[in-house]
Amino acid sequence: MKLVLVENTDSVIFPENVTVVDSKDIKPCMGCVGCWVKTPGTCVIPDKAQKYGAKLTEFDSVTLISEVCFLGFSYQIKRLLDRGVPYLDVFMMQRGDDIRHKKRYEHAFKVNFVFYGNCTPKQKEEIISLASDICINYFVEDHTVTFVPDLETAVKHSGGEIINYNFKEIKIDTQNFDLLSDDAYKNIVVINASSKGKKSSSEFFSNKLIEILEYQSNTGLYIEKQYWNGSNQIDEDSIIGLLKFDHIIISFGIYVDSSPSHIIENLKIITDYLSQFKQNNPDLCNRLKKIKISSLLNCGLIHGSNNRHSIKELQAFCNENGLSWCQGLGIGAGPLYANPKIDIKSDKNAIEVYNALIELSKNILNYDYTVDYRDILTDGHLPAPEYKNLLNKIWSKALEKNNIHL
Repeated sequence: MKLVLVENTDSVIFPENVTVVDSKDIKPCMGCVGCWVKTPGTCVIPDKAQKYGAKLTEFDSVTLISEVCFLGFSYQIKRLLDRGVPYLDVFMMQRGDDIRHKKRYEHAFKVNFVFYGNCTPKQKEEIISLASDICINYFVEDHTVTFVPDLETAVKHSGGEIINYNFKEIKIDTQNFDLLSDDAYKNIVVINASSKGKKSSSEFFSNKLIEILEYQSNTGLYIEKQYWNGSNQIDEDSIIGLLKFDHIIISFGIYVDSSPSHIIENLKIITDYLSQFKQNNPDLCNRLKKIKISSLLNCGLIHGSNNRHSIKELQAFCNENGLSWCQGLGIGAGPLYANPKIDIKSDKNAIEVYNALIELSKNILNYDYTVDYRDILTDGHLPAPEYKNLLNKIWSKALEKNNIHL
């Protein structure tokens, strides 16, 4: 059987023997791991994707049709990828020098990725790399990646057709908006973009970075803390507020090898808004060049390089909007260090993470437009087999706490 994942089913038709799913009425993954430790194999969010992971076992072929968005998937398709994680088992296994979740089901399917939109050969290479990593995550051994110019071509390539398709552009009222009327710009905003909010590893790392920034600064540094979650989209007032900061730092944990869908959605909304702001405010481009972006990312996988796709996505967001990219920090094995009981400044096992935060902080405070800052990637200090065993002990305790016996 064949499954096709699309951004919107309103205008597409496929043969009756093809199952078509879109992200409409599907909520973003909240990263709560309930599908692993509370209701194994079933999502705790009561919507039409609740049993989506198990439903994947009904198909031998899955086609994803996605617009190219920041060197990756559109937020609609990424939402479907994120919500599919109940397909995977709670426990970890070693795959090469990496740690991944095991398979829950004795099942395999082929994946066809069909991306539409403009992108350069170099950008295609990055997207192909992301698709490959997604397949590793889902135990997919056979996949294809195809690039086409537009949605209609993508649907036809996948065996369907489009009817009565009308593109609706987001329109906002910018006539009363004058960004340059207020020159009282603020220093730094740190956004904890994790759906878990204050209970996340991102909260620990972002707070630690703020602490270091305040210590290193010799002047009265203004740092504001904000939160993004999957419950609400960013609004116009929040976007305008962000444009008042000189440096924006976005912190989150990755889902399925790249940025969680709610973050991609916010970045897309910001991009659409800025595109229209520029039409009525030509001088806005000069302001955007002065705004720097950095990322503070973490993952439960052992290698910091597992954060690389999200770093690239944020860089692409900067390039598309004329913002200045500063630096990305990707922390591997984040749960090892995001522990308030550990002083990462003096703990020998955490010192690499602390030094990485120091380096990021210095480059934020002393940013030089002429310098091409390298991304910082840190790995877990444990050998892969030990880290795997540690994670599995944590998962076992979580299952026991919920009185679940697998």
